[in-house]
Amino acid sequence: MGKKMEKYARSWNLYNIFPDIKSVEFKKAFKYIEDETINLTNECDKLPDINEEKTVALKWENFFKKLENFKLESGLIAGYVNNKISKDVENEKLMILMANLSSILIKAAPVEIKILSKLKKCEKKTYNTFINNSNYLKKIKFSIDENKKHSNFLMDEKREKLSADLSIDGIHAWSRLYDKISGKLKIELMEKGSIVKKSVSQIRYDSNNRSIRQNEFFASLKSWDTVKDICADALNHIAGTRLTLYKEKGFKHFLDETLLKNRLKRESLNAMWSSVSERKSMFIPFFKSKAKIMGVKKLSWYDISAPIVSGKIDFDCAMDIIIKEYGNFNHDMGNFVKWCIDNKFIESENCSGKRAGAYCMQFAKKNQPRIFMTFTDNYASMSILAHELGHAYHNYILKDEPLSLRKYPMGLAETASTFGEAIIGNYLLKNAQTDNEKAAMLDKKISDAVLMLMNIHSRFIFECNFYEKRSYGELTSDQLTEIMVSAQKEAYLELLEDYDPLFWASKLHFYMSNISFYNFPYTFGYLFSNALLKIYKEQGKKFAKTYNKILIDTGCMNTEELLFNNLGTDITKKEFWNKSLDLIEDDINQFIKITDKK
Repeated sequence: MGKKMEKYARSWNLYNIFPDIKSVEFKKAFKYIEDETINLTNECDKLPDINEEKTVALKWENFFKKLENFKLESGLIAGYVNNKISKDVENEKLMILMANLSSILIKAAPVEIKILSKLKKCEKKTYNTFINNSNYLKKIKFSIDENKKHSNFLMDEKREKLSADLSIDGIHAWSRLYDKISGKLKIELMEKGSIVKKSVSQIRYDSNNRSIRQNEFFASLKSWDTVKDICADALNHIAGTRLTLYKEKGFKHFLDETLLKNRLKRESLNAMWSSVSERKSMFIPFFKSKAKIMGVKKLSWYDISAPIVSGKIDFDCAMDIIIKEYGNFNHDMGNFVKWCIDNKFIESENCSGKRAGAYCMQFAKKNQPRIFMTFTDNYASMSILAHELGHAYHNYILKDEPLSLRKYPMGLAETASTFGEAIIGNYLLKNAQTDNEKAAMLDKKISDAVLMLMNIHSRFIFECNFYEKRSYGELTSDQLTEIMVSAQKEAYLELLEDYDPLFWASKLHFYMSNISFYNFPYTFGYLFSNALLKIYKEQGKKFAKTYNKILIDTGCMNTEELLFNNLGTDITKKEFWNKSLDLIEDDINQFIKITDKK
């Protein structure tokens, strides 16, 4: 029999962004970025200090509009190169191109520095008059207010510029080095009597065959062990650079900057983690029951996301379900997903040479998303696909807003994506016909909760402990391993037989140079999306309008303000978080009730 004809394309189309990196269009765009970086820097130097004159406000308005256009154009070319690298991580030419592009874009840093500097020295009365002198400035006031807040942690212009220049061959270079190492790393496995080499992105622990999972886990550890010292160097220098800058900028704690960027109060973060920690014991019966089903005394790291029964779903079927269920929630949402797949905005091929992980990015200039993942014909992949499409819809809803009001913090970003997952998970559970099917769907839902409340928590604990210790000096790879395992044991209540000692090396998120603590926003978004799902179940389709408003407000409100204004809730209190955790406990109780029958 021939290969099954695929209904939907598995590979994305980047041609309508640029035909190729050698194309006239790409070269023209690259030249524009080079020239406009210099032009904007020169123009910014001539920008008048903020005062109460209307002419000054209009000059700033014109400059902000030029800067927005530059960001649209630079986002187009940087996103395109990143997409190309994601599909071909071993391509040295693309890596060099990205490094060169980064070095050009970093030259625009003085523009942002100059803006922040002028905002910092502006008095409140003058500032308010300045904003009110322009309708455009009034419209984007939230974004300018945000910049004014950030200006409180600005070094002097000379040191800020030096920091930006050094970052090209410093913190960003260490991040690129990690990308290069992880992209080239191969995992050697024995399959059907032959040695095969797999990319990091092809290693997964969601097979229902424990021997396969175990084999891939230990083979992966063996490969990461060969590069752990280089990874340790990269991680030490990325964190070390941050800690030095935090001190110079006036941040008192290593969490202060990421909380500022996430528009989140420390009280809200503490309330969330405190609630999670107090309720984690609800997972104990689930872990014991799942271990019993799998025929082991205790689960290991590579068992957590494994299904209790074999379940396969191909890409076409997964897409059909997502289109239908997103459409049942909101007709526009279903049409949006159909538009994405019909226009080949999704890269899902399971092939070597791809980077690990998944992401959604937005080409804001063209109002088009691109989704990157590796679909491996199972329900876990379907959840990832729904997750990334949730991000894409979020960006789509914001498309008519000024670019500066399309920026939203990570926690709110992860709310939209995990709500997309929740819609699909809810559908799968509702349509399960037998107890076995219900148990399988509940297992998937609860395993997702374990990821968000235990795995993510272990990453947060690790980073906190690492940054504490890094402030006294560099750490060896063995020390990082010790901190990682300790964090995992704490987060998982010591419920596992084996842990992942080199998770600190294999997890890309620790090595991102533009953001630290790329973890707690996932838990925040997951629990917030649980609250939204509960409201959706109560209100039905009329909730779609409220949901769209919440997504739009993510670009122009602080997190606490957004939840209070739209849901009337105070997230600095445990009550909100516990209501979301109640839903997970209900799922666990239902799972135990079904599995105890067997």
